[in-house]
Amino acid sequence: AVASFFANGGYDRHLRQLRRAYQMQQTRMIQAILDYFPVETRVTRPNGGHILWVEIENGFNAIALLEEAIQHRISIAPGPMFSASNGFQNCFRLNTGLPWTDEVEQAMKTLGHLAKKQLARKILAT
Repeated sequence: AVASFFANGGYDRHLRQLRRAYQMQQTRMIQAILDYFPVETRVTRPNGGHILWVEIENGFNAIALLEEAIQHRISIAPGPMFSASNGFQNCFRLNTGLPWTDEVEQAMKTLGHLAKKQLARKILAT
């Protein structure tokens, strides 16, 4: 059965379908960032992999976002995790490898709301 799967192109079809699905998930997450996050937000468009690097204006605190997101059962990887000098305070990574669902959509709305709320508090404090 496995030999037939490979010989008849089943594996290649499977890979093409998987690549399309992952591309669609990445595209939907990027669109959600554009729709729900602060206007100044920048996001990578990687050529491979399932990770987006999100950058919000200087002064934004990705660790504070993580702490709030955890309360909503949302996980991000804050930028300082990837810096020996505690850099990238205003950045975080998002995984696009999960299938897009209403729950993921809602999580993106929530993250965007939390990010906007944090920036609003920053503006009020200055």
